[in-house]
Amino acid sequence: MKTEEYKDWITKSEDNIKWSIDNLKDQNYVLVCFLCQQAVEIILKGFLYFKDEVPPKIHDLLKLVNICKKLGLNIDDEQIPKLAKLAEYYMKSRYPDMLDSNLDNKVLAEEALEFAQEIIKTVKLKLT
Repeated sequence: MKTEEYKDWITKSEDNIKWSIDNLKDQNYVLVCFLCQQAVEIILKGFLYFKDEVPPKIHDLLKLVNICKKLGLNIDDEQIPKLAKLAEYYMKSRYPDMLDSNLDNKVLAEEALEFAQEIIKTVKLKLT
């Protein structure tokens, strides 16, 4: 029997996307990149709950997606580099010694938001 807990994870992922959009308008580009990574991490963990699996307490999107793929999530090969890019944004936005001034720009923030929305859409199609 599927736990309904996955729905809370989907809501939280959607919240992160809403906050990303708000922060994009406010020109908080580094925060947009961070929130987009979080949105994808959370939706992947929601997928695991949907499959009656307890997600590992990790932040590695590539490891999470590999676990999800084993449970039936179809992520296209061209989405893998996007996941890697979001993971990179997470590290660079989270740790001061890794903060990259290039990350604080609108183009990368818009790209992160586009990537996150695309991946979330893919995952949500499997949550039926």
